[in-house]
Amino acid sequence: MKIFDAKTKENLNIPKWITVKNNSINAINKGIKINDKDGEAFIGETMYSSRLLSCEGVIITDDYKVIELKQAELLKKLSKKELMIFRNDEDDVFYKGFLDGSVKIGYYYGSNTGKAFSINFNLKCVDVFAYGKEKEITFINEMGKVEVVCGGNYNILPTIEISNVERLSGKIIEVNNSGLELSKEIELKGKTLKFKNGILKINNEDYSSYLSDDSIIMPLFLIAGKQDFEIKIPESTIKIKYREVF
Repeated sequence: MKIFDAKTKENLNIPKWITVKNNSINAINKGIKINDKDGEAFIGETMYSSRLLSCEGVIITDDYKVIELKQAELLKKLSKKELMIFRNDEDDVFYKGFLDGSVKIGYYYGSNTGKAFSINFNLKCVDVFAYGKEKEITFINEMGKVEVVCGGNYNILPTIEISNVERLSGKIIEVNNSGLELSKEIELKGKTLKFKNGILKINNEDYSSYLSDDSIIMPLFLIAGKQDFEIKIPESTIKIKYREVF
C-alpha cells in the first residue's frame, strides 16, 4: 500500500510489508416500531457509514527496540493529518482518511517466539468513496452541446475554470439539470473564474454571492456515463477538472 499526506502530497513511505487486510463499509437503514405489528418499518433512505481500512504487517527482529521505534514512527507519520490511501502500490484509486485509534504491536508464539511481531492500525474514511486520477477536459471557443463521458459509479462535483473572456452573466453551463449561472455580471479582464464545490472564486477572492439561487441549491455535477454538457457563452476557454468516484 501507499499513503500520502493529502495536503502536501508527500509520500509517507509506509513499509511494504504493511498491507490493507480488510476493507469494510456498512449500509445503515433506520427503522421504527409499529404498534401491533411484528418487526419494524424502514424510514428515510439507506445511508453508508464511514469506511474502515484495517492495516497489518509482520516484522521479524531480535531487537524489541526496532519494533518500538517502528511503532512510534508510524504514529508520527499517520496522525494529525488527512491521508490519501492507495490499497496497492500500482493502484490509481485512493481513499481519503485518518488514523483511527492507536498503532498496536502484537506478539507471535511458537518457533518464532520473541522474534516475530505484528503491527496493526485502522484508517477511518469518513468520505466513503474512492477517487481516481484527476482528469481534465478543455473547450476553446465552443458553444452548444458537447458530449462528456465520465467513468466511475457515482456523481461527480467537478472544478470549472473559465478564462479568455471579458465578462460573464446569466447562464454559462448546463448539464444534468444543474448548471453554472450568475445572478449579476462579473468582469474578468484577463482573470480566471473558478467554480469548485459550490464556491465561486476569481484569483482566490470569493464571488459566491454572484451565483444564482439555482446554482446554489443544485451545484453543477457530472454523472457516471454519457451526458450533454451545454456551453452557453460563445468565446472562452473552459476547463473541467474532476476525479472519477467509485
